[in-house]
Amino acid sequence: MLVMNDDHQFYVMKAYKFVEFVTKVLSLRDNSTIKCFHLCYWFAVHDNVISHETTDQWIKLIVRNNVEEVCLEDVDVVPSTLQCLGNMIKTLKLINAFVCSDHDYYPSDPDNDLIKLNLTCLTLENLIIEDSDDHLDRITIHGPCLTFLMIKNGTGLGYPLRAVADRELKICTPNLRQLYLKGGFLSDYSLKNLCSLDNAQVDTTVRHNDDNTKEYAVDDWCLNKLLKGLVHTKSLTLSADAFQEYRQSLTKEEGYSHNIFPKMKSVEIKGIDGTDEEFKFLKFVLKVALKLEKVTVPTRPTRALSKNALQKLAELYKKIQDLHRSSASVAMLLNSCVPKHLGKEILL
Repeated sequence: MLVMNDDHQFYVMKAYKFVEFVTKVLSLRDNSTIKCFHLCYWFAVHDNVISHETTDQWIKLIVRNNVEEVCLEDVDVVPSTLQCLGNMIKTLKLINAFVCSDHDYYPSDPDNDLIKLNLTCLTLENLIIEDSDDHLDRITIHGPCLTFLMIKNGTGLGYPLRAVADRELKICTPNLRQLYLKGGFLSDYSLKNLCSLDNAQVDTTVRHNDDNTKEYAVDDWCLNKLLKGLVHTKSLTLSADAFQEYRQSLTKEEGYSHNIFPKMKSVEIKGIDGTDEEFKFLKFVLKVALKLEKVTVPTRPTRALSKNALQKLAELYKKIQDLHRSSASVAMLLNSCVPKHLGKEILL
């Protein structure tokens, strides 16, 4: 571990020695028992102590030593290095890693070029991408062995909103079991061949512009594309914020059939407000999900709701009770914070 010192020259000299030490250790450890390698050097890279060539050398050494898990945090990394990792290890974590060009150490100008992350992972089983600085424009993932995928983008505090044009997420992972998406602000979602999905969680984000107007992470078109990609999931969790710009009825969308969720057993909508859009979605799911066993609808904390909002929730719960259900065994758990005179927890 390197610690910043008031004497900058002393720090840089110490950093160079640390780099030499790490290189020697990794070079000498044949048949290593090291299972996890975590690399984080934000200050060192900005002082030109560690180049992308050094990073590439370390990655090749740890792959040779059969490391199974790698975490790259605040690291500038080239696509070829990531491709090498995706074809050799089991778990990869990218925490605010900056993807550079293979031909140039310095990253592309985000105002002129799209910053892309393309991964074809032959051995990777677990992949975590956290991009709180929101610098990745296009993420493409192909992984035949991938079973767990988490992508958190646009979740950093204090960063300006990015334009969503030409920003997209593409996933093709036939053996994926768990998918967690947090954030959003992309213009397109392409989720293909997710036929083994057990659990999908989509946690959208609401931000406020300078004029205090709300901006939602997904619009109605993106939400529809997301849901189309998640048709095979057994369990689905959505944040209610996803429905605030939802204007089209899923039942009228071309390409939708009555077996859109043929495997779904559980659905949960977090932070429900009692809007018409939320009710439409619940009505649709209850109609088409033939194997549905449980619907959970927790509300926001009571202290965050006005009297009018509480009344809307009570009215929503009454309407839900009368909805048609294609699955005779479905249980609907309305975890309500509504006062007893307006409504209470109901298990149907």
